[in-house]
Amino acid sequence: MNATAPEPMHPLPWWTSPVGLALGFQLPVLLLVSWAGTVSGDSQVITVRAVRFLSWPSLALAFGLIAAGVVGAVIGRQLQLVAPTGSRPRSNAGPAAAAGASQGVSASVSLGAPSRAAEPWHDAATTRAWDRAAAMAGAIALFAYVVWFRDYLLNPALMFDILRGAFVPSRTDITLTPGLTSLVNVAPVFFTLFAYNRLVAGRPAPWPLALLAAMLAALTLFRVYAWSERLALIEAVVPAALAVAVPLMRREGGRLRDVLRGLCRAGPYAALPIVVLFFGIAESARSWTSDTYHGKYDFWSWVLGRLATYYYTALNNGAGLLATVDWPTLKFEFIGGWMHNLPGIGRHFSDWVGPRGNVLPEFFARFADPEFNSPSGLFGAVVDVGLVGALAYFALLGFVGGVLHRAYAEGRLAGVLGYPLLFIAALEVFRYPYLGEPRAFTWFVGIGLALFVARTSARPAGRPAGAPA
Repeated sequence: MNATAPEPMHPLPWWTSPVGLALGFQLPVLLLVSWAGTVSGDSQVITVRAVRFLSWPSLALAFGLIAAGVVGAVIGRQLQLVAPTGSRPRSNAGPAAAAGASQGVSASVSLGAPSRAAEPWHDAATTRAWDRAAAMAGAIALFAYVVWFRDYLLNPALMFDILRGAFVPSRTDITLTPGLTSLVNVAPVFFTLFAYNRLVAGRPAPWPLALLAAMLAALTLFRVYAWSERLALIEAVVPAALAVAVPLMRREGGRLRDVLRGLCRAGPYAALPIVVLFFGIAESARSWTSDTYHGKYDFWSWVLGRLATYYYTALNNGAGLLATVDWPTLKFEFIGGWMHNLPGIGRHFSDWVGPRGNVLPEFFARFADPEFNSPSGLFGAVVDVGLVGALAYFALLGFVGGVLHRAYAEGRLAGVLGYPLLFIAALEVFRYPYLGEPRAFTWFVGIGLALFVARTSARPAGRPAGAPA
């Protein structure tokens, strides 16, 4: 236990914390969305074609689940990831040994506030080790993208038609390759490490890595456009947003830096106009041109109403499942959906707990609107494991989030890699059970590979794994 309580290595704004995000953003948004749903009967742009299930008891349950996560995060924030005993470098151990100790990926923890003595080294060796891990993740994602979009990438004329808007591909035109295309979800690991080394550590990018970043960014944008998958852009932008918050919160700089720091402190509220603009551009290609909406409403009113509809119907769907399904189902359809898709294991898991995919189709056919078919990540946990299990689940997620947020602030690799995943899961929890989906599991596997590559790259030559420095 540390006796002193100095500031963490990196100052971070309130919204990066699990507690700040929950109390300062999630709860206000929950109230706003629920209010929008109650007045939707008088609105022409908020479309709720479903039985209304979201009520004050449902909202109280949502508040309770979020509160469980807050309690877990407060506890987790008190724990500090530390390097294994004996792995701290001696003063003459050299930069490679120092880089190896800086990874801080051990499962052991210590109580107390951050200590200057425990801060990692951001030297050239550490940067190289992290960049090697980023290159590994980026190469995997690039290979998966090439396999996925090969029919377009190998046809320059078709790509030119797509880029100039003469041809708009649809999901039915794009062939998936099971087991390979899912590897594109390792890309967030690359974006996380690349952004952190550039924006926080302040290290320039080697040209091959910069080229890889440009290629993956372009392919991600093409994925968003061709596959209509906005979440892929969020997975690329959020790691960069967390990383850019660190230098912006440092106190040096002039008037422009002060303005940017103020916007950074506002966080998600400052980003809302950009989110609405992006949502409007993406949604206009999908729904605005249809006869149901086009020419009948003001465009921006329609965009705001459509956005409110997405979130309200997701929460309403989750509350509806609780009202119409005999829960807990113990099928892990929401918090553990990826377990049903594990190669070689998923089929046996589904045989054991019951197949995935039976609950939602029946619910939408009887009570809800198939157009707005997002299940809430909050209420889905209750459907899976019951009330007590869901409270424990969100408390555990909050606890891990608190630990990783502190590790991120201290610049430890485990926190830098792991916290963006949980941050996005928190952002999406009203609409989508993100952590239960295969894409999150693939990201998690990429984190494990990156930890392995970074640690082995930083280990001095000739020293076996686990040997003391």
